[in-house]
Amino acid sequence: MIRRAAVALIATAMLTSCQLLTDLDQDTSPGLPRAFGARMTDGILHIWTGPQCPEQDRLSFLFDRNNATYLVLASERPEGADIEYLTLGPNPGWRIITPLPQGFDWKTQNELTLMGESTDIPTVVRESTAHPNDTYWFQDVGWLNPTEVAALNGKTFLTLCSPDPRDPTPTPR
Repeated sequence: MIRRAAVALIATAMLTSCQLLTDLDQDTSPGLPRAFGARMTDGILHIWTGPQCPEQDRLSFLFDRNNATYLVLASERPEGADIEYLTLGPNPGWRIITPLPQGFDWKTQNELTLMGESTDIPTVVRESTAHPNDTYWFQDVGWLNPTEVAALNGKTFLTLCSPDPRDPTPTPR
């Protein structure tokens, strides 16, 4: 009886050790970082999600989390609208449901958060004119044009609606 209990205890310890070693071999690091593109052209903030985000029903632009200044857009279609390129303000297929405060100057803010990801506004304001019009600032990645985004998306970073190849769950809408 004692021998049987000892064998069971040793077997359990061996299985636990094997499981721990197996877990150490697996990639348990978080997925790739996400980013969206931002640039200023003629004083207007332009946003690029990267590859299109399908059927979005609402978008919230949050400036400086501490101040919590929002611009909220809602799709004019009940099934949502696809997004890829946006500007701060009116956009075709979207209506503004929470406008920015009167006199709000986005260029004086520190960050913009969209779909849970943030970007540095001072970098966008300061550096946009030094880059071609098809090039956008992707936070922690750099200034990228469409060819560069296509090459790096899914390898170095993920655009807002790109699936993470290391995460089997679908990207939330």
